[in-house]
Amino acid sequence: LLNPWHAPSPCAMGKMGMGKLGAKKIRRPKKADKGAKEDAEPKTPDSPRVPLMSEEDGEVTRKFKQTLVQLFARFDADGDKLLSEEELIAFSRAANEDEREFDNAELQEVKEYFDWKDGPNGGGLTLRGFLQMYHTQTMAREEETWQDLYRLGYTGQLEIRPPPAMRAEGALRDKLEELIRLGEAGDLEA
Repeated sequence: LLNPWHAPSPCAMGKMGMGKLGAKKIRRPKKADKGAKEDAEPKTPDSPRVPLMSEEDGEVTRKFKQTLVQLFARFDADGDKLLSEEELIAFSRAANEDEREFDNAELQEVKEYFDWKDGPNGGGLTLRGFLQMYHTQTMAREEETWQDLYRLGYTGQLEIRPPPAMRAEGALRDKLEELIRLGEAGDLEA
């Protein structure tokens, strides 16, 4: 278990973007650099967001915990209820905008600070450890957690977004239906 009296190192805390166990560098243009756009952290949609942490006890909310359990299961490719190093690397690749993977030092920090179960194939991060990891990140940098969730396919309501192709298909279908309605009403201009 994570010792609540011993916070992870600044290296672990500052990089805990679940794939961000490596600090991001943000280039900001100098004032003299007039035409340049500011490179910012990836934005998440400005849709309404459900709370991730309970204001009462500082723990993850039920909805967020359910989402984390879904994510854990998605990346537990072999179904052994542990995220192996390989599975954590796949997770970090998916959660990071630049597909950056955890390096060996970051994997070692995960093993050291969060619930890791040793096993015959090297063991892995338990569900409890995964929850601890996200609790730590969310307490320190909630916006990074939202960025992870968005990149992993969730909305601000922690609902799974349809894949882009399905969204486009839906938008095209809606436009086609609108044109059909206008045509039936004789409301189309030649």
